[in-house]
Amino acid sequence: MQANIKLALKTREVFKLFERRIDGDRLFIEAILHKFCIVMRRVPTTLVAYNQIEKAMIDLSEQFASDANRFEDLLAKRKDFNGKKINFIAQFHPTITVNTLLSIRLVEFIEIYDKLIATIKLLHLAGCFVSNSDYYANIKHAQSLANQMLSKMMIKPP
Repeated sequence: MQANIKLALKTREVFKLFERRIDGDRLFIEAILHKFCIVMRRVPTTLVAYNQIEKAMIDLSEQFASDANRFEDLLAKRKDFNGKKINFIAQFHPTITVNTLLSIRLVEFIEIYDKLIATIKLLHLAGCFVSNSDYYANIKHAQSLANQMLSKMMIKPP
C-alpha cells in the first residue's frame, strides 16, 4: 500500500532536499525512497541495514528535536517572546510517497529538521546570536548532520 503525504515545510533549506538531484536527473528524495523499497524487499538478508537506517533517523530526529526545544527555551527567555505561542507559516508543500516504515520515519525526520532550521532562523531574527557567523555555523551544522545521514543511506549496500 502507498500513501502520499503533503508536508508543510517552513524553510527553503529543507525544501531543497526535494529539489536536489543526483546522477544528473534523479531526485535525491526519490532515490532514498527507492533504496528503502530495496531494503524492504530483502529484509531477511538486510535486517542489519534496515535497523541501522531506522536507528540513524530516530537518533538524529531526537537530537534535532532536543536542539529545537533548547532553542525555543532560549526564545521564551526573551521579553519579546515570553509566554507567546510561536506558529511558523508553511511556505512549501512537497508531497512524499510513503509505503514503508522507513519512509514514514523519513517524513518525521524532515519535519523535525524543518522545525530546527525555522527555530534557528527565528533566533537570528530575534538577535539571539552574537554574530552572523554563529547563526550560519548553527545552520551549517544541522545541514551537515542531515546530509551526512541521508547520504550514508544512499551509499550503504542493501
